[in-house]
Amino acid sequence: MEFAIAIPQSYPSPARIQRFLQRAEELPFTAAWCTEQVIGTVPVLESVTTLAYAAGLTKRLRLGIAVLLIAQRNPIDLAKSLSSLDVLSNGRLIVGVGLGASTRHYPAYGLSPDGRVSRFRENLDIMKRLWTEDRVTLPAIPPKMPNTISAAATPKPPMTM
Repeated sequence: MEFAIAIPQSYPSPARIQRFLQRAEELPFTAAWCTEQVIGTVPVLESVTTLAYAAGLTKRLRLGIAVLLIAQRNPIDLAKSLSSLDVLSNGRLIVGVGLGASTRHYPAYGLSPDGRVSRFRENLDIMKRLWTEDRVTLPAIPPKMPNTISAAATPKPPMTM
């Protein structure tokens, strides 16, 4: 049996997180996890950035996010950030993705709750393709942008659904 621990993201203090992760490395935890909450009433650190900080402070712990709300994110930027984080953590990244329970914050992202499942699937497909193909052709949004993207970030982070 393996045990993981949640990184303290609320009311953040870099010194507190550093002490927390150093202690977690000493104990038999196998992973440290963040949660995804960009908008809320409590000050919370962004999950990918928090794991980048954790990667620099730890050597052994696997690092995960439970779960990334990819229907609310740009899949190209997110794929690049996660690939970079996986490289910088020496392959310790665990990626979990999901829809989330609520759509009430979608308007803040300029998104409609309608079509969130198809947007989730499309974003996941884009991310997987960016991690597995040398050149990816996508529909340009906005239309004036180039639609061929080169992706060469390795290793590829595992995806958990």
